[in-house]
Formats: sequence, structure tokens, C-alpha cells
Amino acid sequence: MPVRISLDAEELKAHPLRPGLSVFARIDTGRPGRSMLEPYAAMPPATCRTGVYDTRLDGVDALIDSIVQKNRLPAAAST
Repeated sequence: MPVRISLDAEELKAHPLRPGLSVFARIDTGRPGRSMLEPYAAMPPATCRTGVYDTRLDGVDALIDSIVQKNRLPAAAST
């Protein structure tokens, strides 16, 4: 389970972290919390909108048809 640990800058100055240290983590499940599916920060929809992917599939059908035609086996001769 990924965990983000936030440490106070003044506490780190007083007690620096060293390689090889361990941690004992405790998860409080006694109180209802925020759903993991709920975003942590609310952003207006227009803030993160981009059109870069709007045309990414343009021409893909023609490309697929071209690849299929180039790799098609010749038709069997009629007997």
C-alpha cells in the first residue's frame, strides 16, 4: 500500500533521518475517512483541459486498411 509521509522541517533538523531506519505505521480505521476514489484537490474542469488528444486517431482507419491490404494472402485460384 503506497503511503505518503509528511515530516515537519524543524523536526527533521532536530532528528535527521538516516539510512536503515524503520517505521511502525498505524492506520486508524475507527473513523470514516475520504474515499480513495475521491480526488484530493478540486480543480475546475477547464483548468486541466487539453485538445492534444482530440485528433490522435485521425487517419487510423486508412492506416489499418493499408496494413491489411499489404499483408493479405493472395486469393486462392478457382478450380
